[in-house]
Amino acid sequence: MIAKTSSVRTAVGSALIALGLLTSAFAAAPGTKTAAFPLTSKSTEARRLLDEALVQYIDHVAQPEAIASLRKAIAADPHFAMAHELLAQISLDSAEQVAEQKKAFATRHYASPVERTAIQWYQDAAEHKMIPAITSMNDVVSRYPHDKLIVWMASWWLMTQTQYERALAVYEQSGMNQSNTTGPPWPSTPGSILLSSGLRTRIR
Repeated sequence: MIAKTSSVRTAVGSALIALGLLTSAFAAAPGTKTAAFPLTSKSTEARRLLDEALVQYIDHVAQPEAIASLRKAIAADPHFAMAHELLAQISLDSAEQVAEQKKAFATRHYASPVERTAIQWYQDAAEHKMIPAITSMNDVVSRYPHDKLIVWMASWWLMTQTQYERALAVYEQSGMNQSNTTGPPWPSTPGSILLSSGLRTRIR
C-alpha cells in the first residue's frame, strides 16, 4: 500500500511538473492574441447570462449574483454543459454541486471537444482520478493559456489541491494584466487581487 501511494504521488508530481513546462511553453509574447475558450449554447440569452456570471464572479467576487445568473442561463438552455459545470464549481449548495456536475457530464455531447475535455477534468477530479484530471487540465491550459476563464479555472482548482506555486505560475504566465489576454485585459479587480494575493500569501 505504501509503495502504491508513493507511485501515485510521483505520477501526480510528474503531471504537475508537466503543467509547469506547458505553461512556460505557451506563455506568448506581449501582443500575441489567442483564441477564446468556446462556450457552446444555442441560446444567445443563455450565453449572455453566463458571460454576466463570469464578470460577477471572476472580476467582482459577487458569488450569489453569479450563481443566480448561471441558474437563469441553465433555465434558458438546459443543454448548456459549461453553465452546468461552472454552477457545479461555484454553488454554495453541496447537493447542487453534485447534481450540476452530473448534468454537465450528461450534456457534454452538446459542447465542443475542448469543453468536453474541461468537463472531463472536473469529472475525474470528482471521482478522485487525479492523474487523468491533471492531464485534461494540462490539455485545456496549453490550448488557452491567456483565456481569463481557463486561467481562473486552473488557478483555483490547483489551489484546492494545495498546489499554490503551480497555480501562481498559471496566473502570472497568462499575462492577465497585459495586452496579450483573450478579450479585455484583467485589471486590478477584486477578483484578480484576491487570486494573486491569496496565492502569494500561501506560498510564503
